[in-house]
Amino acid sequence: MRILVTVFLSVITIFISVAIADDTSNTITIGEKNTVFSKVLNEEREYWVSLPEGYDSKQKYPVVYLVDGEYNFEYTAGILRNLSGLQAKIPKMILVAIPNTNRTRDLTPTRLTVFFNGKKTDDYPDSGGAKKFLIFLTTELAPHIEAQYMTQPYRMFIGHSDGGMFGLYANLEEPAFFTSLIIMDPSVWWDSQAMVKMLKNRLSRPPTNHVTLYMSAANNPDSEGYPEGFVINPQREYSSLLSTWSSDSFRHTLEYFEKENHFSVPLPSLINGFEFIFDNYMFNFEKAYNNPSYLVDHYAIQSEKLGYRVKADISLIFMLANILESEDELHRAIEAVKLGVELYPDNKSLKEYLTKLSNSEK
Repeated sequence: MRILVTVFLSVITIFISVAIADDTSNTITIGEKNTVFSKVLNEEREYWVSLPEGYDSKQKYPVVYLVDGEYNFEYTAGILRNLSGLQAKIPKMILVAIPNTNRTRDLTPTRLTVFFNGKKTDDYPDSGGAKKFLIFLTTELAPHIEAQYMTQPYRMFIGHSDGGMFGLYANLEEPAFFTSLIIMDPSVWWDSQAMVKMLKNRLSRPPTNHVTLYMSAANNPDSEGYPEGFVINPQREYSSLLSTWSSDSFRHTLEYFEKENHFSVPLPSLINGFEFIFDNYMFNFEKAYNNPSYLVDHYAIQSEKLGYRVKADISLIFMLANILESEDELHRAIEAVKLGVELYPDNKSLKEYLTKLSNSEK
């Protein structure tokens, strides 16, 4: 096993070296900016796209929709690439981030006119536009993205604070649109816990499709003049109500981060959220090493869970075959590459590699 680990680390080094050598430009690019005109919002909306490493126009990918794009795009793109890389903890996904034009308008479900203490407030005159923003996202932006890129019928939503509240609202209003959601320290306190009231009115109508919802809560100290547990108590109540929907088709959790505040909680929430949603997605390398066909069964299970066909990535096939070849396990190396050719019949490199291995075995 020690030899296997050594070879595995060597192959990783080779793959990284080749990737660096192949990049002859002086620019590191994680995405691009585009725009689409929204008739619903009556404005031009910018969106930022980060494609997965090795994006192939012949393959299809799930799509992640991220609000507060100007704050969250870079680190989310990095985490996506890391978790979907060689360790393959999650599938490769297309990231679509939406920067704000009027954040309070778009991300809040109700107009706030009276604060928690009963006092009237004019601080949020544009609030309550979540319905229109959701229509923009579901009927304008998503169809536009799906026409421009190769997408699977799997959509994920990620939002923090008011963005997290919008995600909860979207899950209630359009339960079939997002297959999974990462909701980070959401503003469930908003407008005398308007989201809690909405959920109570929908409890008799649980989602009929498969949904996985991860919610995080930060350690937000009580502020002077505010009720005790002003932020976290509504979050806990919302999560408790969601528990009545728990089933094979609806899975959710609330994770409390004692050492994180409202502004530091997104990073650990994102990592843990991905791992909760895609639990058991990562393949077992030792099983694949001993029996390459294990990958077929493993990803068949993931396909059933996610609702679309999932295949072992080409880079994974090459890595496994390289390791097997380096240890003179030619029969299993050939088995791995044959599996790759079956999965990717148009890939010339796999076919050439298979010919090379077959000739070596003779």
